[in-house]
Order: sequence, then structure tokens, then C-alpha cells
Amino acid sequence: MNKLFPKAFRLWFLSLFTAAVFPFPLIAAESPANGLLGVWCVKVNDSEQDRNDRFVLQVGKDQKGHLTVYFQNLDELGGGELMPLDKVQLEGKGFDAENQFLDLKLSPNPTGAVLNGTLQTKGDGKFYPISFSRNLNFTLPRVDDEGRAVTQYTYQLPQTLLDGWQVGDLRKSALDPKIIETGVDRILNQQYPHIEGLVVVQKGQLLLDEYFKGLGPGDSHQLQSATKSVFSILFGIAQDQGLVDQTERLYNYFPEYRNQAGWQKDKALITLDDLLTMTSGLACDDWTPAKDCGQEMLKTPDLLSFVLFQPLDNVPGEHFTYCTCCLEPLGAIIALKSGMSVPDFAQKFLYNPLGIQAHDWWTAPHQVTEVGGSHWLKPRDMAKLGALYLNHGKWNNKQVVSREWVDISTGIQAPIPRRIPWNYGYLWWLEEMPVKNKKIHVFFAAGNGDQFMFVAPDLDLVCVMTGDDYKGTHIVGNPSEEFFKTYILGAFK
Repeated sequence: MNKLFPKAFRLWFLSLFTAAVFPFPLIAAESPANGLLGVWCVKVNDSEQDRNDRFVLQVGKDQKGHLTVYFQNLDELGGGELMPLDKVQLEGKGFDAENQFLDLKLSPNPTGAVLNGTLQTKGDGKFYPISFSRNLNFTLPRVDDEGRAVTQYTYQLPQTLLDGWQVGDLRKSALDPKIIETGVDRILNQQYPHIEGLVVVQKGQLLLDEYFKGLGPGDSHQLQSATKSVFSILFGIAQDQGLVDQTERLYNYFPEYRNQAGWQKDKALITLDDLLTMTSGLACDDWTPAKDCGQEMLKTPDLLSFVLFQPLDNVPGEHFTYCTCCLEPLGAIIALKSGMSVPDFAQKFLYNPLGIQAHDWWTAPHQVTEVGGSHWLKPRDMAKLGALYLNHGKWNNKQVVSREWVDISTGIQAPIPRRIPWNYGYLWWLEEMPVKNKKIHVFFAAGNGDQFMFVAPDLDLVCVMTGDDYKGTHIVGNPSEEFFKTYILGAFK
């Protein structure tokens, strides 16, 4: 299937992924059919972006007995929104439901287990055949073939795929399988309702590879801000090649932006190092709603100009402020110096050596790739990036990124506010985590929705977790990090 939604529709989702669902009025339908009620799901292939999207349809009744229909694309950037279809009309045994973005015409098959029909995207007027199944339910962690919830876990060996991973047996490892099984049981019983993927690699062997909510090892996942740590690797490769220098001044690469209206002389002091450590001083703070300029940036046609024209709030190099926007110039510099787009550079110099076929990167209209949060990868491939750093930049005995960059990027580079117990390297988070009666050094990538790549060198361990907690407010102490500490680190014998 070709790309299912036009870009304008995708950006609409981008602008809403932190917003609440709005209560649109619903049109009454005559004699709603009880056979239509419930949760219906389908997984569709988006060939343009080389990924699968999970669609959820929730059909119910309001207090007056009128049919209500809500649609959600779980794999839209930011998890999508539960979107009401505000015009609902029964047609025979099925229904027609639409809003300003899409129109669904669906009817049940003879067994009532499938809704067949078409989906029309109003932006381009195209129709797509589509079939929703009652026996799929992506709102539950796992279901059986009849759509019933699975609530008990028994360890299974990971699948052996042609992706370069050597599969091992958790029961023969340094981890206690009973503790991990308890943890997965709690995922299945929705005590950790937002976990969607869990991968554990120890001593180079893939020991655990579990997925939830309709996902599998072949599905890529949005990384959100864990993209930043991937970009850190790309920057290290570019610096190894002599294309960039972290000590260089930012505006030396873009001299045309100097002396413009509102120019502040201290902006000339910003180095690439300041951008990598979130100490640029630019007036953007993702953790403070009034200063979060990320959504505003995504609405502009020129990401680069938007960032470079930002005023200063602090002297460069002195104050940590988590700012996704400040990374966009770094991606533009790599593209400028290499003569390649960021996705092409990544594929050639990072992903090809690791046997990875990369998935979607979001690129703005001016062809600036968004490098702070808009990338997708399969969890098993995310684990390869962790293993690359665990092995000091080597994969299959080939040096992909220098050991020096791995060491400095995962060492303390930035002053972090005292309220945050983590430290910061070059786009990697750092923490001393408890294992038994001691603490070990762990560095990790972290993204909104609970996307994590944990690397614990002392344990020869990589753990990847993906999730959908996009409305969570956790900076630290979130449930997925707690799960990692309790059921992965806590499983070491």
C-alpha cells in the first residue's frame, strides 16, 4: 500500500501528539447494530516509509444509544490520537463514518469477525481497501488467536533471523529467568501498560526478544528523542572522517545568519560542542512548556533558519537546557560537508556495516532532516547500536566509529540541574544504577513514550525497550526505567 496519509495529515498528528482528545459532537445513527461494537484492529504496510502502521477502530454507543466511532493510528509520530469520526451513519449491516480527514465505509463479513471496506483520505481523495479484525486487539499487551487476553508468560527462545544476531538461551545465561518471566507477566497483566518491545543482549547473544500490542521483530518503532543518541554516533563518524570539528563555532558554518536583525554578539561563541551537550544558550527548553519551541519549529518551512534565528537566553557553554531544536544545524552541517543527506550518510557509514536497513527519517520541506526525534528502527537493530558502543565502536571486528568518540560521548560532558539524577555526555544519558549491593555505570538513549537503549559495560549487557507512554510526564523514575532496574539488572545472579 502506498503512503496512506498526505504530509499535511501527518503534520496534523505531529501538532496533536501532546494534546488531549477533543469531544466532537456525534451524529445519531438509527438502531446501532450490536455486532459492530468493540475494538477492531488492522496492521497495514506503509511502503513509502518501509514500516507497518497499526490502526485501531473503537466502535461503541453514547448515552443516547447512538453509534460512536473512534480511529487511531498507533504508529503515527507521537502515538497518534484517538480521533473521533463525527459523522456516523448505519448502512445496511455496516456503517459510514467520517470527519474532515478520512472516511471509512465498512461492513462485517458473514462470521462477524472482520469489517471489510474502504478508507478514503480526504487530503488526496484516494481510496484504500482495508479489513479490520475483531480477533486483533492492539490495546491489550497480547491476545490469542481468538482475541482473548494472554496473561501468563513462558520463556521462548528468540527467533533466529537473517539479521546477524546469535541467539542464546536465557536459562543458560547470567540472568535468572524466573525474575524476567515475572517482569513479562506483569507487562501482560498491564502493570506496565506502555511497554511495546523488550530486547536483552548479554555477552553478544540475543537472550530475550518480546513484543506486545500487535508488534513483532519485523516492525520498526519510532525512537523519539532516542534518535539523538543515534545522531551522536553519526556525528562521531563524521568527525572521524574530518568532516566536522566539535570545537568549531556554529555560525562559521552559516555566516549569512550573522548581523541579521536581533543578532546578539554572544551567539558567535556557540560551538558544535555546545549543541551536542545542550548548552548552546539558545532560547528553547523542551522541559518548560512556555519555552518549548519544538512544535513551533515543526510547523515552519525552514527548520534551519528557525533555529539559527533563535535568541540567546544564556551564555553559551554554561547552562544545560534540554533543547531538541539545537540539533538541526548539526544535521545540516553533516549534509553540507559530506554532500549526502543524513539518511544516506547514516545508511552508508553506520547501518550498512551493521547489516541494518534504516527506516523513516522525517525531512522538512527545505530538505533538512530532523535529527532530534523523528527516526524509526527495529528494536533488534537498536540493540545493535548498543552493542556497537559496548564493543568500543566495533561490529564484527570492523571499527565503525572510533573508540575515542565512544568514550567521550558516554562520559560526563554537561552540567545537569540537581533535580535530575542523570548526567549527560554527547547526546547520551548517564547514570550509576544499583546491581545487588553495588552501583554500575550505565549509559543510555531515552525518548518520549519510554524508548530506551540501555548499555551496561560491566555486565556486558544491552537492553532495548520501546513504549507508547507519549502522555507521560516522567523525566526520570518512569515505569520503563523502573522495569529495567527491577527485572533486568535485578535478574543478574
